[in-house]
Amino acid sequence: MKRSIVILLLLISILSYSQNLQYADSMSRAKADIVLSHFDNNQGFKLLYSVEDKYFYVLINECTFFEEYVIEMDSLGNIINMIEPNKLTRQDKKILKKTTPFDLTKYDTGYITESSNFIDFTFGRLAYFVVKDNNGNRYGEFRSFMPAKISPIDLNLWVYIIRKLYES
Repeated sequence: MKRSIVILLLLISILSYSQNLQYADSMSRAKADIVLSHFDNNQGFKLLYSVEDKYFYVLINECTFFEEYVIEMDSLGNIINMIEPNKLTRQDKKILKKTTPFDLTKYDTGYITESSNFIDFTFGRLAYFVVKDNNGNRYGEFRSFMPAKISPIDLNLWVYIIRKLYES
């Protein structure tokens, strides 16, 4: 009897926890959309990667060139800092060309999350990623505390993005 009660309480807590995570998933998307809305006038595809829904890396592909930004957001969703990093170096351009971040064929159109597996939440920092086309369609969208495990991002691109966030 005691064991049944413990199992029942555990199931209830897991279900409650997973409902909160679905809300958390939508909050990551909402914060990303706030950031991307600042670039609505820019033509081209937009890539966004965030850490802890606070630090955002945005890469915009306009025709034949890239623009990149690093943005910091407070907990209320207000942008408190927007940095346009220095002009891309030859090495940066080479990495971006090699990793083809805007090749939409390598991304799924569904939402990937590890939210239902709360064991993963003991490791890593929260990451969110999405690529949006000119029509606002989402590609490769994911949210996870273990991005290396489920990320659709090329490993070299991921390292590049983390370096850019760290340097800013």
